[in-house]
Amino acid sequence: MESPERLLDETALFLHRVLDNEAQSYIHLTEQELICVTHITKQTLSFYRESQQPVIISIIDLLDNVLDLQSRGIRANRIVLEKHFASSVTIQGYPNELKQVFLNLIGNAIDAMKKGGRLRIRVSGHSEMATGRQGVRISICDTGSGIDPKDARRIFEPFFTTKETKGTDLGLWISRGIIQKI
Repeated sequence: MESPERLLDETALFLHRVLDNEAQSYIHLTEQELICVTHITKQTLSFYRESQQPVIISIIDLLDNVLDLQSRGIRANRIVLEKHFASSVTIQGYPNELKQVFLNLIGNAIDAMKKGGRLRIRVSGHSEMATGRQGVRISICDTGSGIDPKDARRIFEPFFTTKETKGTDLGLWISRGIIQKI
């Protein structure tokens, strides 16, 4: 019996030969998402970290990649995307973990704007007033339905959701854990 990885590789090769460029683009994005899902599963079940040391990450490149992955939902929901990115912002961190945080936050924003809206993403340098420590400020804002105040205290609980659609209901819980580890 063939391994699942080999079967997936052969299927991907076949599909790349017969599909047009747009379909191939979606396949590539799907492959990236599968890699991300695998990473989330390992991280969630065994506190996996892709490397022991943080690496230099271009926040802008990472966010652009996430927005590419989410572009179909943005278009389908008629969401106006506004990006205000500083020219070059880098941090030290774990790229797949941060990508997951941004996928969760942007995905939630898209889900909250089923009838259209505006998604604003800002990235800028930031300096703490008290310490002078340099950092990065990332804002993800949407004009969606918002969170009912009675639910706000529970949004970081595992399996808590306000959505009608199916999902893992772990997104914000996982994101919080990632940010707390940084």
